[in-house]
Amino acid sequence: MTYRTLLPDKYLDLSGGRTLAYTDVGDPSSSTLVLFFHDAISVGNTDPRLPPILLDKAHIPYHITIASDITALINHLHPHNSNLRIYVFGGGFGGIPAQMLYGAPFDIFPFGRNIIGCMLLSSFSSFKLHQDYTRDMNMLESMIIGTVSQYIPFQLGSRLGAFSGSRVFSSVDRAEDYIRQTFFKDMSWEDREAFAKWREVNGTGEGGLERGMAERKAICMQHSWDGFLDVPDVVNGDWGFHPAALDEEHYNHRPMFLVFREDDKRTVQMALWLAANYKNSHIKSLAGGRFAPLFNLNQLWKEVFDLCPASQ
Repeated sequence: MTYRTLLPDKYLDLSGGRTLAYTDVGDPSSSTLVLFFHDAISVGNTDPRLPPILLDKAHIPYHITIASDITALINHLHPHNSNLRIYVFGGGFGGIPAQMLYGAPFDIFPFGRNIIGCMLLSSFSSFKLHQDYTRDMNMLESMIIGTVSQYIPFQLGSRLGAFSGSRVFSSVDRAEDYIRQTFFKDMSWEDREAFAKWREVNGTGEGGLERGMAERKAICMQHSWDGFLDVPDVVNGDWGFHPAALDEEHYNHRPMFLVFREDDKRTVQMALWLAANYKNSHIKSLAGGRFAPLFNLNQLWKEVFDLCPASQ
C-alpha cells in the first residue's frame, strides 16, 4: 500500500489572536496561484492543500473573516507579487468560501481583481437565496445543515452528528473501515475501472486513497469539532452577495466552472441554480459515483485552464 504523506501544517498569526493553518506547495515565485478549499470533515492533501481555518467567534460574518484571512495569507506568501493570477477551487462545503471570495466586494477582498477563474465541485448553493434547496434533502440532512437546524437550540442536530462521527473517526483504522464499507464496497464496475485507471495515472497503490481519506478525517476530528458544528450557520447565513447581482467587473473574464454528478439530485439542482445566477458560468455533468470528480480531476483542470489561461 502506498499513499501520499500529509504535509505538516504551517501557521500564520492573524489579528485578534487567531491563527490560520495552511500548507503551500509549488513554486513560490510563480504568478499563478490556486486556492483550494476542501470539504467538511477533512484536511487538505498535498496536491494542493489548504487545511482548516480556525474561525473567530466574535460575531464577525464568515464571509468577512474568509476574505480577511485569505488576504493575509496571500500577502504572507506573495508579498512582492502584485500581478498574481488566481484560480479558486472548492469541493463540497469548500465551495462556499470559494464563492465568497469570488463574489466579495473588492474593497473587502482586493485580490478578487486577480481571480481569473473559479471551479466548484458538487458545491452548495446559498440556502438563504435558493428557496427550493431542500427539495432533494432528507429529514436528517435538513436537521443537520438545512432549515430545521436553525430552529433546533444548542446546535443539537450538529452535535448529534458530531457524537456519531466522533466514534467513526476516533482512529485512522476505524475511519478507513467506515470509508471502505460506505464508499468503496458497492462501487459499480464502471467506477472500479475508472478507479484502477486513476490509481495507475497518479501512482497511488492499492488502498492508498482509502487510507489517505481516513487519515485526513481522523486528524481533522481529533483536532476539533468546532468547524463541523459551524457548518449549518455558514450554509444558511449571509454570504455577502447575490450571484445574480454581481457587477460586470466581477463576472467579466472570470468564468465560474460548475461540476456536478448526474446521480446526485442535490448537487444537480444546486448546480442548476448556481448556473442560472452566475452570469459567466459553465456547467459540466459527470457520469459515475461519488468519486467521479476526483477520477476526472486532471481533465477538469485542463478545461478550466483552457477556458481561462493564466497567461493572456
